Amino acid sequence: MIGLLITIFLFIFYILSSTEKKKIVDNRKVYRYTVLDSQLDPKFPEYVDKILANNGWWSKYIILRDDTNYDVKIQLVEDSDTPSLDHVVKDDKGEVIKFSICTHGFDGINIYINYDNWKDGVERSGLTKEQYRRYVILHEFGHALGYDHQKCKNGSCPVMYQATIGPPKDHKCLYDITPEDFEVRLKNLFL
Repeated sequence: MIGLLITIFLFIFYILSSTEKKKIVDNRKVYRYTVLDSQLDPKFPEYVDKILANNGWWSKYIILRDDTNYDVKIQLVEDSDTPSLDHVVKDDKGEVIKFSICTHGFDGINIYINYDNWKDGVERSGLTKEQYRRYVILHEFGHALGYDHQKCKNGSCPVMYQATIGPPKDHKCLYDITPEDFEVRLKNLFL
């Protein structure tokens, strides 16, 4: 019973504290993020800042770097430090596909970028390493904003499509935000 009460209290605290941080400016929600320094790639924070500094990506929001009062924490991690998915996905060669992931929980919103994919890119996505890096930051931040995976249309796959698994035949993965990225929201999130 005490455990249930503590869980309820923490849940309410999380909801209230998250709501307080998300201010509205010019009819847009403000999201603050931090990037943890990484020994895996010392330039990782600089690269993330460069991508997210272009607020044109997610024009419905104002996205700011704030290392003390943040809504979203972004970090570059090795496989062993990535939260596990509830299922394993394999490519057509039978190899396990490594994913980056975004979690929403009592400890806030956390984005874990897979280091191997960051370092080398993902060939099956059809994107160059630089394009893949931009894609994966925008994709996972899209989840942080509450957007779900999107389907491919008219020969192209929007950023919120899972480019890490590769596009369907006769489709190309994009690495810039399009209107299709705003079509489906994640369910059961208090954003």
